[in-house]
Amino acid sequence: MIFEPAERILLPTKDLLSYIFDEPPYDQDQPIYVDVKNPTRSISCNQARKLVRQLIAGLRASGLQKGDCVLIHSFNDISYSILVLAIIGAGGCFTGSNPSYTPHELAHHIRASESKFLFSEPEILDSLMSAAGEINIPKHFVWVFDNLGQAIPDRMQSWKRLLEVGEEDWVRFNDLETCQQTTAARLFSSGTTGLPKAVTITQHNLIGQHELVHGVNPRSYPVSSSQYPGISLESLEKPVQWYH
Repeated sequence: MIFEPAERILLPTKDLLSYIFDEPPYDQDQPIYVDVKNPTRSISCNQARKLVRQLIAGLRASGLQKGDCVLIHSFNDISYSILVLAIIGAGGCFTGSNPSYTPHELAHHIRASESKFLFSEPEILDSLMSAAGEINIPKHFVWVFDNLGQAIPDRMQSWKRLLEVGEEDWVRFNDLETCQQTTAARLFSSGTTGLPKAVTITQHNLIGQHELVHGVNPRSYPVSSSQYPGISLESLEKPVQWYH
């Protein structure tokens, strides 16, 4: 017997970044991301849009091609999701690793996700570089995510250099088939019965998640969560849950 839903929801078919940035239903100068340890450090929608466009230009100038996977190895930060959106907007695919991973676990994650570019906070960079060396990822495809002004290790490059290339628009589309077939992220299972396995998440999946949580039953009051799918302000002390 087949059970049908009582109601079907028509989801937007545009790309994720256009869905987020084109007509946001809130004050675009109001902080969306706020650093709980330093509330003066925040990002508004207008600031986020500009940062994303700058990072898109930098990623493309560094060689990112359509479909390339980019790994972020980091604790939580208000700049984390800005980088995620830039990766997706540039035509790439995002994956996030657990900050506590060993070099062996990171090597598996890089292989399984087919990551070609890597970002890491300096405090956990050594493990990632060990894994990158095992897989022969060139050092110039690794950026230090020094989001709090940490020191950059010798012969390494800061992710902020990607902001110096200019601005470029994200990959735009507005049709169901493209939205359903365009990969946004490769997230991982827990690995309970073996090594963690990559799961493909499309842009349509992320938009659908947000619509079902926030669009179908909109709240009549402001909430402490971002308008960005899968990202919230409620647990900024914890690592972003883009990994299992």
